[in-house]
Amino acid sequence: MSQPSLAGGPAPAAPSARPPTPPDVPLLSEARRAALAAANVALRTAMLAAATARRGGRAGDALHESAGALQQAVCDCVAELMAAGESPERVLGAVRRAAMEAGVPERGRGEDGALMLRIVRWCIEAYYRDA
Repeated sequence: MSQPSLAGGPAPAAPSARPPTPPDVPLLSEARRAALAAANVALRTAMLAAATARRGGRAGDALHESAGALQQAVCDCVAELMAAGESPERVLGAVRRAAMEAGVPERGRGEDGALMLRIVRWCIEAYYRDA
């Protein structure tokens, strides 16, 4: 039961777990967001496997392949937004938001912090390579 606000009406609804998208940040299609999330999970799984392996071998190969899949997912997101005529700033904002929704921390130490920096770099490279 909601408590009345000071103005006498019902209290505002509790905020949802996912913050609303600001009007100035374009949305990616659900397919692109899902691909980015799947690539992020694959990369994190490969990172864990590589960390537990004594030698690079196949775990190193899986890490390299997963990073490539995440990079391709980022490039696909950039291409979708560029096709919609979005500016570089808006493309970067949308890709960063989608990456955070996929579980990539905005900031962090070690690999967590480096991953978002890589995504930002891939985004900028893809935008200007395809411009």
